[in-house]
Amino acid sequence: MYWHSFWLTLAQATPKPTSVDSATIELLTRQLQFLQDANTRLSTSFTTFVTVVGFLIAGVVGISFWLFKTTLKDARQELKQLVQGVITREIETTVGKRVTYLEQILDRERLLEEITVHYINLKAPSDIPIEYEFLRDRFPRIVLKPFDNPIFHNANVIVLDLINNPTGKVLPDDNIRQILKELLDNLDPQRTAIVIYYRGERGQSAAISELDPNLYTIPANSRISLIGSTINAAYIADTLRRKRA
Repeated sequence: MYWHSFWLTLAQATPKPTSVDSATIELLTRQLQFLQDANTRLSTSFTTFVTVVGFLIAGVVGISFWLFKTTLKDARQELKQLVQGVITREIETTVGKRVTYLEQILDRERLLEEITVHYINLKAPSDIPIEYEFLRDRFPRIVLKPFDNPIFHNANVIVLDLINNPTGKVLPDDNIRQILKELLDNLDPQRTAIVIYYRGERGQSAAISELDPNLYTIPANSRISLIGSTINAAYIADTLRRKRA
């Protein structure tokens, strides 16, 4: 009895389900379909967005790589051109210096070919000093001249050999003074360089030391110094010649 009353009371207290009409069901169905379609479109849009972003990223990466590659290529090309430019300038400078140096050497050698040298021989004409042979290798226009026929007006350089004399000894100062006087009387001392080849027992001859310091005289006391002194005299004679031109 007790349980029967409990269940009866519970059944009366429970509300009855509300009846839903077909219009409401249709509306709910459409809303659900709308939500499903919206979700589908959202998924599709997101997928499309991800794809587009992927393409954009790939494009940016590709462009960046191309730009980097192009920039690297340009940098290499510029570096190559820079290095080549430095090397070219260095080579041109070095070669230019060498060419200039060689031109100077050739000019000096050409000058020796143009200078007229008279070698004054106090010995017999048939007795040719070895020093003359040495100088002939450097001066194509050298002439062996006897002292008894002193015609030196066209000589640029005079080599006066006082060592190879007929006596075979050191000449006295008086003899040297006389020889120098006759020599200077037969040439223009302001247009001719004179090499005095002399080796005394006590050094320089007093007769040579007494010469006018304005004369273009160069001493020599050995075969080696004779060659060098004659070359220096040629440079002096060339300067005098160019001043007159």
